[in-house]
Amino acid sequence: PYCDFTMPDPEKDIPTFDQTTGKVVQNASVTFGERRWPLKAVKRQMPINILHYKHFARLFLGGHVCLKMAPNVPKMLAPPETMIKPWANLQKRTEKLLNALIAEEILTRERLHEIWAKKDDYLLEEYLEWLPSSMHDSVQLEWPPV
Repeated sequence: PYCDFTMPDPEKDIPTFDQTTGKVVQNASVTFGERRWPLKAVKRQMPINILHYKHFARLFLGGHVCLKMAPNVPKMLAPPETMIKPWANLQKRTEKLLNALIAEEILTRERLHEIWAKKDDYLLEEYLEWLPSSMHDSVQLEWPPV
């Protein structure tokens, strides 16, 4: 292998959502050859692990995965960043969303759309737990947000 890709610590370099690929990505440092000549950093999909799911959930709640959800972010009961906090598992809503994503192996927008094509209420219940009850009816009418 000529190129070596090194993924950064997700706590220091917060992953982002690539609208083109529909994936959670990070800036990976790249070196070339035995002498490890540095090349320009590239965006690469995060390794598949629990952090990947947590960041996908954060970006989903933040309206990056489904842009129609973005206007709801300021009205949320907790910020999307709650998903990646060390104490996140103490909140029922974070665990419920995370477990739902893991159960269907949702790591990309494409996979999310595949599941919505089969089950259009997927993640609705989990998402509503992040919103005040006054918003529930309007969100249910617009679900899924594609």
